[in-house]
Amino acid sequence: LAVAWMSDGSDRLDRFRQAFERGEQGEVNDYREWLQERGFRPERVTDEDWVAEYFRDNPDLSANHDRQLESAAEYIGFFSRKGGCRHLPVVGVSGIGKTLFLHTVQHAVGELPVDIPVEFVDAGTLDEETEDNRFRLRSLEDRLYENDQTVVLVDNCRQDRDVVRSLESIGDAAGDVLVLSAWSPEWWHHHCNDVEAVLPVTDEIHLEEFSEDDMAAAVNAVFSALSGGQVVPDRDYVEEVVGWSHGVPRIAVAVVYRSLEEAFRSGKAVDGDAVVAAAEKLGLEGIEEEVYSIPESRLTVLTRMLLDTDERGMQPSKLVDLLNRDKSTVSYHLRELRDAGIVESERSGRRAFYSIREPVKPVVQGRVVQQGEIHG
Repeated sequence: LAVAWMSDGSDRLDRFRQAFERGEQGEVNDYREWLQERGFRPERVTDEDWVAEYFRDNPDLSANHDRQLESAAEYIGFFSRKGGCRHLPVVGVSGIGKTLFLHTVQHAVGELPVDIPVEFVDAGTLDEETEDNRFRLRSLEDRLYENDQTVVLVDNCRQDRDVVRSLESIGDAAGDVLVLSAWSPEWWHHHCNDVEAVLPVTDEIHLEEFSEDDMAAAVNAVFSALSGGQVVPDRDYVEEVVGWSHGVPRIAVAVVYRSLEEAFRSGKAVDGDAVVAAAEKLGLEGIEEEVYSIPESRLTVLTRMLLDTDERGMQPSKLVDLLNRDKSTVSYHLRELRDAGIVESERSGRRAFYSIREPVKPVVQGRVVQQGEIHG
C-alpha cells in the first residue's frame, strides 16, 4: 500500500509539473483569455451589472419601449405648456427595463429645446441623509420649491416603505410638477388607491414584454456592448435566447452571460446548444408551465412574498401569521414551490428566508396580476 501511495504521489507530481509548464507556455484554461480570443471584453462579461449601467449611460444604443416613450414625450410636451400637477406611473414586471426607461426619458428631455429641470431619484434612498446631514427627500422638496416646473423621475418605488407619503411630499412641494414613478405590477395594484388619493394619476404607462423582433435587437445590442462591436451572434443563437427570455430583457441578459460560461466549460461554440445549457442552469426550463399550473393556495403564498419588503426574504413564521395557516401547511407549500424551482431559501443562523428566484419573478408577477385582485 505504501509503494502504491508513493507511486500515485509521483504521478501526481509529474502531472502538476506538466500543468505548470503548460501554464508557462500560455496553455491555460482561463475564462478571461477565452473571452478575449473570441472578441469579447473580459472586464465587461465578468461583471453582470455592467450591461445595465452601460445602457443607462447610452440609452440610444439600447432596444426600448418606443411607443411608451412617445406617450411620455406627449405628456411632457403638454406639461411644458399647461403646467399643473401630473402623475404617470410606469408599470412593468421585474427586469422589463423601468430604470432604463426613466433614464431614457431623462436623456431625451435634456436634448429638447426647452429648459425643464429633471430630477432623477431612487425611492429607496429618499430617507437617507446627504453630506449636509439632510434627508434626500427634504433636499428634493427644496429644489422643487425653487423651480417653476420640474419633471421628477422616481425609480424603485418598491424600495420605499413609505412611498405614498414620499409622493405626497413631492406633489405638495412643487408648483408645477410631472412625476413619472416606476412600479412592479403587484406593488402598483397594492398601492394605487392610496397613491391616487395624494397624487392623482393622469395616465398609466405599461411596459409590456418585448416582441420577438425587439428582443432580437436587444440581444444583438448586448453582444455589441460586450464585444465593443466586434462580435455578432448567429441567427440561431439569437432565436434561442429570445425563446427563453419571455420578452424580458433582464432574463435575456442573464441567458447571454451564462451561455458564454457554458460554451467555455464545454469547449464548444457559442451557439444554440450553449443557450439551452444556460437556460437549464438558470432553472428556466418548463418554468412558465410550472407557474401557471400552481394552485391558488400557493399563488397566495407567492403574492405575499412579492409584497414583502424584507430584502433577505420571507420567514415561514411570518407567512403563518399572514395567511392564518398552521406551520406544517405553510412548510408544505414552501417545499413544493422550492422543488418546482420557483422559490429559493437561504439560512441565517437558525432562521430560513424564502424568496422568489430572480429569473422566475417576471413570470410569477404576470400570473399574480392575471389572477385578479391583490390584497395587502
